[in-house]
Amino acid sequence: MRMISEVASGIVQWTSELRGAHKPVNSYALFLTDGLVLIDPAADLTHDVLEANGLPDPACILVTHVHEENVAGCANFPGVPVLVPSGDEYLAKGRAAYEKFLTKWPPPWDWENRGNFQGHIAGAPNERPPALPLPMEDALTDGDEIMGLRVIGTPGHGK
Repeated sequence: MRMISEVASGIVQWTSELRGAHKPVNSYALFLTDGLVLIDPAADLTHDVLEANGLPDPACILVTHVHEENVAGCANFPGVPVLVPSGDEYLAKGRAAYEKFLTKWPPPWDWENRGNFQGHIAGAPNERPPALPLPMEDALTDGDEIMGLRVIGTPGHGK
């Protein structure tokens, strides 16, 4: 079995080897006083991988952004709380719920309002939510604290 690599004291990284919709992604685990925290678990990060590397099951899962490849491994840890960024709750409801947000870009078709649609630009989906809903426990906002970590919002390549 492939090993998890230490990237800093108390932080390990799992690099998936998946292709297609689940793309290779990096997942991380932090060792905190209250337990292990997983960040963006890839589909191939499982209980068996953690166990083979001498790691306990996670106390919680933090998601940096709700794209399918970054949350696919959440299903491997049933019952573990999943926390997503505030604003991504609608993506955590799964692909079918997400597709209900997609609407035709109404006139006028000017560039001033092209990005004003949740989950898409001009009717083109620009998010990759999971096929099935996530067992999301809560949404985190800038400044929240979880297990001794302070949340810092860094909006990125998603809507």
